[in-house]
Amino acid sequence: MKPRHVIFAVCAAAMVLVTAGPTLAKELIFGSFLPPRHNVNVLGLDPILKAIEKETGGSIKWKLLTAGQLFGGRATLTSVGGGLADAGVVIASFTQSKLPNFFTMTDMAMFASDGLVAAAAAADTTFNDCPQCLNDFYKQKTVPLGFYGLTPYKLLCNKKVTSLAEAKGMRIRTSGANGRWARAIGATPVHMTAPDMVEAIERGQIDCAIGPIAWIKAYSIAEHVKYVLDFSMGTFIGAAQFVMNRKAWNGLTLAEKTATLKYMPMSSALASIDGYVADTVKAEAESRARGAVYTKGGADWDSLLKRHLDNEMAVIIAAAKKRRAKNPEAIIAAFRKNADKWTKLIAATDRSTESYRKLLWDHIYSKIDPNKL
Repeated sequence: MKPRHVIFAVCAAAMVLVTAGPTLAKELIFGSFLPPRHNVNVLGLDPILKAIEKETGGSIKWKLLTAGQLFGGRATLTSVGGGLADAGVVIASFTQSKLPNFFTMTDMAMFASDGLVAAAAAADTTFNDCPQCLNDFYKQKTVPLGFYGLTPYKLLCNKKVTSLAEAKGMRIRTSGANGRWARAIGATPVHMTAPDMVEAIERGQIDCAIGPIAWIKAYSIAEHVKYVLDFSMGTFIGAAQFVMNRKAWNGLTLAEKTATLKYMPMSSALASIDGYVADTVKAEAESRARGAVYTKGGADWDSLLKRHLDNEMAVIIAAAKKRRAKNPEAIIAAFRKNADKWTKLIAATDRSTESYRKLLWDHIYSKIDPNKL
């Protein structure tokens, strides 16, 4: 055989070996700004990313990087859209101008009290009733896939706060609508992400944080939370647990997209119920054991909240229009309608992880065409 024929034969054989070999897995990075032991990471993401890998036969391999190794909470949306990671956890409070329509729902936090309802209604509204909300994410080169719910917000303090009078003048960590509520209390709102809150409350840079009791465990701040004003101050709406880079999403096959969406309801259920609901019980027990004082809000708190909510909706609409949100009144109406729907759906269940997962799948995710996201 002539030399050139030998070379040709060797090259041809190599091509056969390459083309006949297994398809290389898509190695994707999930960047979470939340601490390693946060329930969203441990329950809502890590097992779900592994389940997706198994469901796809290993064609997708996710690597979860926590504690802001790649970027912080404020930079997540633009970082994921820019391809620094393939997915991340997006908190709309810190990207209001980039998600002007979607944030309209988040800004209604003081009207919400049930995290499971809030998460389901936010997903339902985003996927089915608010194309401009979806378009907010699309403009940032991202695709929203999953949401989780938090438990009711309370006042977590390192100084004595057992009454409304004592809360006045305090420096309180807030985000979004909580800032207006802090001012209504007579306190000074300090806007920061939840991870930033940890150092601030340790160093006494803030006196309190408005957030769920579960944060005491999630952020390991039991030794610093000495007083808890156990009065419901709304809850977060639209915590986007799983937001993917547009190019990365488009790069998935239909089977891979379908597998990813299949696990979004379980991701939400695990983070919301096994995570926040369960952690609330554990965190309260731990903080009480350390001597934390829990005080129920009295009539003065009830009266203040009522007066605050009387004006809150007008403020939300005005702020949305200033952000150039498209028809915020329609977004609000759709969310409220969905919240009523999900309140009834969830009330008919035992509020277990499986029942919530099934509701999300049956009423939202089973109806989504992956190729149209």
